[in-house]
Amino acid sequence: MIGAVAPILPSQRPARLCAAILDRRDTVPAPPFSTAVNRSANKLAVTDGATTSRITAQDVRFGTDGFTVEVNDGAAADDLVVSGWLGGSNGFQKTGAGRMVLASANTLTGTAAVQAGVLRLANGSALGSAVAAPLAGGTLSLSPGLQATVGGLKPNAGGMTDVGSGMVTVMSGLSVADMLTALIAGRGDGSWNGASGITSSQAAADIIASTPRTVGWLDNGDGSVAFAFAASGDTNLDWSVDILDAANFLAGGKFDTGSPASWIEGDFGYDGLVDILDAAEFLSTGLFDAGAYNAPPGGVASVAAVPEPSASVTVAAVFAVIAGLSFRGRRNRRAD
Repeated sequence: MIGAVAPILPSQRPARLCAAILDRRDTVPAPPFSTAVNRSANKLAVTDGATTSRITAQDVRFGTDGFTVEVNDGAAADDLVVSGWLGGSNGFQKTGAGRMVLASANTLTGTAAVQAGVLRLANGSALGSAVAAPLAGGTLSLSPGLQATVGGLKPNAGGMTDVGSGMVTVMSGLSVADMLTALIAGRGDGSWNGASGITSSQAAADIIASTPRTVGWLDNGDGSVAFAFAASGDTNLDWSVDILDAANFLAGGKFDTGSPASWIEGDFGYDGLVDILDAAEFLSTGLFDAGAYNAPPGGVASVAAVPEPSASVTVAAVFAVIAGLSFRGRRNRRAD
């Protein structure tokens, strides 16, 4: 039972024909849920049931004072799925140990604070321009293969950002230094088992299955940054390893120089340098010129079983160049 609600008045109807304004003023009824929902003041609580609660085909506008959505952990994998439009100018707080899924593009602003449980994005624009802030005990996650964009991200607020097998672009407010701090925390002992920061549950699972995967990152040069599930050697994060990646690795000019380096320049080990270990990671995955390695949702990766002869020649050429660079670097250091 949702409880008694007052009829919506024409003068109260939001501009986008929303099903409800979730606001402490409580002027309109709660939206139609499929299972029991308790609602009071500035808070919406979804009970822990055997089935998934849903807000479907209707729009919900969070009020200007912000809102708290408490989602308890029931038997269903997804405890609350919101597939209608969400809007609001002051963000919301997600509490409770359950999983809340945002399945549509939204126009949220402010801060989306994940205080407990999981907030999963199932649409690339699910958070609109909001700043995601997973706090201690909270996790921001993505549906498989999703490429999401958020207005901002606070990955060092104590919680976890799990990119899974997808990618997140952060439009502003996240520096490269802060992103790297979060990535190193999430990387843990190298198997992406950290307790906070930015991680990838897919990379962790692949490593356990003896398939080396990691999380890569990019500084886009326009104030935005990105991070994604990746294989070492995929310098541009397009989920394939090819001649463009070899060119980036070589053109960066950082190999064996001791100079600070980025992912696109070949630092795949998160030590800030490019050396023979990074070159070995690049070449040992067996992915060079073998097609896409990250399967789309519901699909399979298109990695070829055996590289074409031309690819083998290219790999050999890359090996030769790297060996030459390493030899030249050691000779120059001896000369000094």
